[in-house]
Amino acid sequence: MFDLFFDMPALTLVLKFMVASSVLLGAVWLMEKTRLLNTPDLADMAWKLAIAGSFVALLPIGDWISKPITIQHEKTSALVDEFNEGRPLAGMVPMIDPLPQDIQGERTALPARRLPPSQQEMLDPLVEQPQEQQLPATNQPLQTSQRALPRQTTLWDFLGTLRTKELAALTWAMLAGVALLLLLGGYAFAIKGLGSRLRVPPEHDSNKALRAICTAAGIKHVPYLSRSSDIKSPVCLPRREICLPDWAFDDLPESELNSLLAHEVAHMVRRDPHMLMIMQALSRLFFFQPLFLLARKRLSDIAELSADEWAATHLADAKSVAAALYTCATKIHQTRQIQWGLAMAGDKSMLKFRVERLIGATGQPFRKSGMAAKGAVATGLLAITLGLPSIQFAGALSAEMPTSIMASSTAHPDTPPSPAEIEAEMRRSIEEARAKVAERARVMAKEAKETGHPDAPTEEQIAEEMRVAIAQAEAQVSEEARLIAESAESFGLEMSSHDEDGHVRRHITDVDGNGMMTWNDGKREIKIRWDGDFTLTDNDEAIASMAEGAMLDLRSKSGGKTYRARIENPGGKLETTYWKNGKKTGFDKEGEKWLAETLLLLVREVGLNAEARITRIMNTKGTSGVVKEIEQIDSDYVARVYASHLVNMADLSRRELKDLADRFAKMDGDYDMRLALSLLLDEPELDRSVMPKIMKAARAIDSDYELRLLLTPYIARFGADNKTMEDLIDVARSIESDYEMRLLLSSAVSGQSLSDNNLERLANVAASEMESDYELRLLLSSFVEQLGQSRKATTVVIKAIAKISSDYEKRLALGSVVSHGAFDNQNWLAAIEAATTIDSDYDKRLVLSEIKPLLPEDKKIQEAFSKAVAGIDSDYERKLLSTGEKKVVAEIRVRDLPSGSEARVSPTGRSASGIRVATQVAVSDKALAVSQKTKVMDVTP
Repeated sequence: MFDLFFDMPALTLVLKFMVASSVLLGAVWLMEKTRLLNTPDLADMAWKLAIAGSFVALLPIGDWISKPITIQHEKTSALVDEFNEGRPLAGMVPMIDPLPQDIQGERTALPARRLPPSQQEMLDPLVEQPQEQQLPATNQPLQTSQRALPRQTTLWDFLGTLRTKELAALTWAMLAGVALLLLLGGYAFAIKGLGSRLRVPPEHDSNKALRAICTAAGIKHVPYLSRSSDIKSPVCLPRREICLPDWAFDDLPESELNSLLAHEVAHMVRRDPHMLMIMQALSRLFFFQPLFLLARKRLSDIAELSADEWAATHLADAKSVAAALYTCATKIHQTRQIQWGLAMAGDKSMLKFRVERLIGATGQPFRKSGMAAKGAVATGLLAITLGLPSIQFAGALSAEMPTSIMASSTAHPDTPPSPAEIEAEMRRSIEEARAKVAERARVMAKEAKETGHPDAPTEEQIAEEMRVAIAQAEAQVSEEARLIAESAESFGLEMSSHDEDGHVRRHITDVDGNGMMTWNDGKREIKIRWDGDFTLTDNDEAIASMAEGAMLDLRSKSGGKTYRARIENPGGKLETTYWKNGKKTGFDKEGEKWLAETLLLLVREVGLNAEARITRIMNTKGTSGVVKEIEQIDSDYVARVYASHLVNMADLSRRELKDLADRFAKMDGDYDMRLALSLLLDEPELDRSVMPKIMKAARAIDSDYELRLLLTPYIARFGADNKTMEDLIDVARSIESDYEMRLLLSSAVSGQSLSDNNLERLANVAASEMESDYELRLLLSSFVEQLGQSRKATTVVIKAIAKISSDYEKRLALGSVVSHGAFDNQNWLAAIEAATTIDSDYDKRLVLSEIKPLLPEDKKIQEAFSKAVAGIDSDYERKLLSTGEKKVVAEIRVRDLPSGSEARVSPTGRSASGIRVATQVAVSDKALAVSQKTKVMDVTP
C-alpha cells in the first residue's frame, strides 16, 4: 500500500494542484473584485466549484483535452530525479561492515546491540525482529552462523532508505496531523467556551417562533434551541442546534428575536457549520496553499450575507434583521472564535456592509442570479478545470498517473399550529415533577454534607441541577397539543392557495360576503370578485339574484381574447355591463354563453356557490346524490369543500362513508386528503371497518406531518388491533421525521396491548429508523412496560440504547428497560455493556445502581458488573454505588399476595406465587439522582 502511494508522480500532482487551485481560486477572487459575481448565491457557488475543481483537476480527465506540458531542462530534470530517487539521509546512517568470511572458529554467545526503548517501539511496526538475539555457541563455520543472524534494523536505517519525496510526504503528513490535532483542540476549547448550555423548553415563545419559521419554510427537522450565559452572539452548531445568549431572551423585542432565529435557521438549512469545518480542515491539510484561507474567509462572509437575506425574505422584515444584527454587535465586548459554529455578528468588518444591505433591501427585493449567470460561471470554471494541462519533466516524471492508481481513484403543513391549542395541552404533571425533584435535591444536600467528600456537590450546584431537572421535565411534557384546529375545512373565513394538477387557485372571503377567486391552468385565466350575497340559477349558468347594492365582477383571458362582465343590483334590478377584448359592448348571445361556461368552470373547479349547490342536490337526489357528485369531481380541493358542507348538513350511512373514503384516498394532495378523510370522523355511523381504507390512503401521503395528523385521531377513536398495528408500523417506516414518528407510534401504543410479533417489530423500527436520542427514548418509554413479554424485543431495545450518544438519555432509557424488560443472561450482559459506554460517572453510577439489585446470581454476570463498577473514574460516585444509597420510596406494589404462608422472593424480584415488592421513583430530571430504583425483599403476609 505504501509503495503504491509513494510511487505516485507526487511532484506532478502537487504542481498541478497548486496551479489548478491558484488559477481557479484566483479567478473567482478576480471576478468578485470586478463585480462579475455581484450576488451572494453566485459567489457562493463559484467559490465552492473552485475548491472542488482544485481536486478534480488532479484526475487524468483533462489530459484528454489538453496535452501535458513537458519541461525540457537538464538541471530541472536532474533535480526532479534527485527528488524522486535521492536518499538524503543515507549518508548519515553509520555503516556496519560484515565480519570477514574467512574467519572460522568457535564463538561464545555474544549479545546483540539492543535499541533504546523509544527507538525500539518505533521500529517494532516496521521489522519483525526479536529485541535481543545471541550468536549461537557452535562449532560450525562462522559464515554459517552469520547467515542465520539477520542484521538488526534501526530507525536510522529505515530513514536512510527513504527517498526525498517519501520524506517530504511524511513531513507533510506530520505537519498536517499536528494542524488537525490543534484544530480538534480548538473545537474542544470552543465547546468549553460555550459554557453550560440549557435546552429551551418546547413551550417557550422562542421555540414556538422557531417551529413557526421552520413550518413556513417547509423544514421537517426543527433544530434544538439552547441558551448559554457564556456567549455574546447567537451561534448555529453542526448537530442541528441553535444556541442563543441569555440576553436574547431577556432584552430583545419579539421581532428581533425572530430575526435571530431565522438567521440561524438559515445557517442550518445551508449547512454552513459543516462547510466551515470542511474549510478549516482543508486549510490545515493544504497549508501550503494560502488561497484556501482566503476561500474560507469569503465563504464565511457569504454565509452571513445569505443568512441575512434568507431571514429577511422569510420574515418579510429586513429592518428587524438589521436591528438584531446591530444589537448583537453592541453586545460583543470581546471576540470569541466559535470554531465549529457561525456567530451572527462575529466579524465587525462586515457589520456596516450587512446592515446597509439589509436597510437598502426594505424597498426592493434582494437580487438573485439567474440560471444563465450561474451556468456561465459554472461552465467557465469547468473549462478551466478540464483545460489545465499536466506538467511533466523530460526524463524525470510521467505526466500520466499509473493505470492502477487511476482505477483506485475512480472506484404540507399549510396552517401553522395556533398558540391557544398548544398552550391548552402544555405543562401536564409539571407541578408533581417539581415537588419530586425538590424533595430529591434536599435529600442529596443532606447526604453530601454527611459524607464530607471533597467531590460532593455544594448546595448551589444542587440548586442549579434542580433547575435543569425541572426544565427537562417540562421538555418531556406531551406535545399532542400540536394537533391543530382545521380552520380551513369550511368555505368561510378562508385564505388559501392551492397548486393542483397545474391549476392555481386562490380563494378569499370574509364574514360580510365579500370575496375573490382566481383560476389559471396555464391556458386560461379567470378572476371573479364580488361584494355582497348572490345566488346562481339551478343550472349554475347565470346569476339568479343578488342582494341590493351587491356587485359581481367576472373576467377571463384565453387565447389572446379577453372577456369581462360586471353585474350589479343598484335598485332591485340586475344590470350587466359587458366588455370583449377591452371594448364595452352589448351583452349578447356570445356573452351569455361565455358567462355560463365560466360560471360552470368556477363551480366545478373552485367550488363557487358550493353550499347552495349541495343543498339543491340534496333536495332533489338526497345525500347519495351528493356523494355521487363528489365522486365525479376531478378537483381534490372542490371535493373536500363539498364533503365539508355535506358532513355539516347530513348524517351519512356506512356505505356512503366508505364510498367517500375511496374517493378521498385517490386525492393527490396530502393536505386535501388528510382534511377530507378527517371530516368523516364527525359521522356517528363511521366504524372501524374503514381502517383498512385509511391505512391504504396513508401509504400514499408523503408529508410526515399530514400522515401523523390523519392517523392519530382514527387510532384514538377505533384503537389499533393486531392487524392495524402491523400496518401502522409498516407505514411508520416511511416517516423521516423522528418527532412525527414518535408522536404517531406513541399515541398508537398508548393503552394498547401489543402482540409479541408487533412488539418486536415496533422495537426494530425504533432501533433502525430513529436518529434522535431524545425521540428514541420517549418512544421506548411508551411501550417499555410491555417488554416483559418478549426477550427478543428487549434484546433489540438494549442494542438500540447502546447506540445512544447522550449519557442522560441512555441512562433514562436503560433504567426503564431493566425495570420492565424480559431478561436472560445475554440480555443482562448486554445491559451492563451498554451501561459501560456511558461517559458520565454520575449517569453511569445511577443506571448501575438500578441494575445491581435485579441481577441474578450468575458468576459471569456478577464479574461483568464488577468490571463496570471499576470503570467509574470518580471515587465519590464509585463509593456511593459500592456502599449503596438511600432509597426513596415512591410506590410499593404487591401482586397476588398469598395467604397463610410465607413467600420467598427470587433474586429477579419475582417469586413462584407472583409476589413482588418494588420501590420506584419516576421523575424526569437531567442531572439529579432521581431515577427508578427497585428494592426486592422477603414479604411475610
